Amino acid sequence: MPKVICLYEDVINELDEKSKNTRYKLIGKRYFSGVHRGKRANEKFWQQVQDHISEVYDTGYLERIHIAGDVASWIKSGTDVLYKSKFVLDKFYMMKYIIPQ
Repeated sequence: MPKVICLYEDVINELDEKSKNTRYKLIGKRYFSGVHRGKRANEKFWQQVQDHISEVYDTGYLERIHIAGDVASWIKSGTDVLYKSKFVLDKFYMMKYIIPQ
């Protein structure tokens, strides 16, 4: 199963404040993907993301990296590699578990 990480800086509403609708846009997005099996391969995958963050951003100003997703172990393992990171349950999955269908 291929794995995908979408790294982004912020989320903004593309429509003006007066609009009743919302259309969100990710700012500064970068994708990482590949087929990685096993704990070591996952750590290398997350290390690619950390290397990119270290190259592009001044990590001294970095306050927190939120890793959002379901509760898959490979996603949660990103907190072991990414500096100042914290796992948060993705809103889709949170609502799925809170509001049963």
